[in-house]
Amino acid sequence: MSKIATLEINSKFRKEGDSINNFQFTLPQQISNVKAIMPQSATMYHNEYTINSYNNTFNFIHSDATPYSLTLPTAFYDGETLATSLQTAMNAAISLTSYTVSYDTTYFKYLISIDSGTFSISIPSSKSMLYVLGFTQTFSYTGLGTYTSDITANLSTKTYHFASNDLISNYTYSAKGVKNIITTIDQIYEDGTLILAKEELAKKLTPANETIQTFNIQVLNEDWNLAKINGDFILRLNLIVD
Repeated sequence: MSKIATLEINSKFRKEGDSINNFQFTLPQQISNVKAIMPQSATMYHNEYTINSYNNTFNFIHSDATPYSLTLPTAFYDGETLATSLQTAMNAAISLTSYTVSYDTTYFKYLISIDSGTFSISIPSSKSMLYVLGFTQTFSYTGLGTYTSDITANLSTKTYHFASNDLISNYTYSAKGVKNIITTIDQIYEDGTLILAKEELAKKLTPANETIQTFNIQVLNEDWNLAKINGDFILRLNLIVD
């Protein structure tokens, strides 16, 4: 009769010298006759910065037609601190106090406005914070003096993919060129300190008898690149063992 064993992968115990988003993990002993595997849960503590190297730019064209490209410091932001930082950067760029950036705590949207005339928000090819601010980039942000987020700001949720290229040989669920995806989760901030992971994807192995002891774990962001994370995590898997 098959049994269920819980495998806990704690990144704190990764191979010395390995990075937290791409590391080797070795169990104290082998687990043999693994027939199936299912994600159970994942917990991550205040990990990826709200504004990071993948989304830290903001581009706009001032009312005098001069283009500006801003880069905000990578850090944890809430709705209001991000509004303040962006407003400060925009006004510093033009050496005036023309712009106001505010965050609506009821509808969770941003409002960016100029005190006179019009301006444009540019859509760059990469590293833009527009999605974080709630601008979907499906509209043209030109010719107005005020712009409001299209959707709620994306401040509190991050998506991560956990993958292992050699966890189990026939565990072949893949996407975006990444093989052996264990699970995809959305992580929700609570009080700015803890991210709880909600499992969005669960895949079972096809029947097989595998032996597990040493394998590699990768943590990928929503763009399927190695995620920039800053704290340890625990990934729990249920193994069906004969």
